[in-house]
Amino acid sequence: MKSKENARTSIVIGVILLLISIGILGNICYNLYHSQSSKSWPTVDGSIVSSTIKRGGEINGSGRKYTPVVRYEYEVKGHQFTSTKMAFGLAKGSKGWAEMKVKEYSKGQSVDVRHHPVKHGIAVLETSTSFNPLGLLACPFIAWLGIVLVRYGVRIRRQESEQGAAVDADKLRH
Repeated sequence: MKSKENARTSIVIGVILLLISIGILGNICYNLYHSQSSKSWPTVDGSIVSSTIKRGGEINGSGRKYTPVVRYEYEVKGHQFTSTKMAFGLAKGSKGWAEMKVKEYSKGQSVDVRHHPVKHGIAVLETSTSFNPLGLLACPFIAWLGIVLVRYGVRIRRQESEQGAAVDADKLRH
């Protein structure tokens, strides 16, 4: 009974790890795709409403991370929009980097806003992207670990069913 529970747990954890790796990869692809396509998006005039820095926690012992929060307004076809998306991808970094971004986008400043041609509420100030390369490197490892756990769980279940069939065959013979 214990091995049956271990098999089930192994399969469930393995599937969760596979889904996590798919999510990480999907997020990276989404950001790369949109950062490239945003280069050809229509541009409208916008205005910076506020520009602050949000202090975050430590990540992987590499020090505290900071996020520049730049809120801007823009208008498309008579509709007002507000956004805080500067670019696709990660928006965290050192305190110096965040301060530089806040200075670059100071309150009241006019900016060019690139908006999605159909979904006007999706907009960015920059067409570059950044992502944590650790996520890209970890993705295959997480997927591999998920596959190993699923295969382990399936193997245990198969062995149990084969043993059960052998016991049933012995009972039939006697």
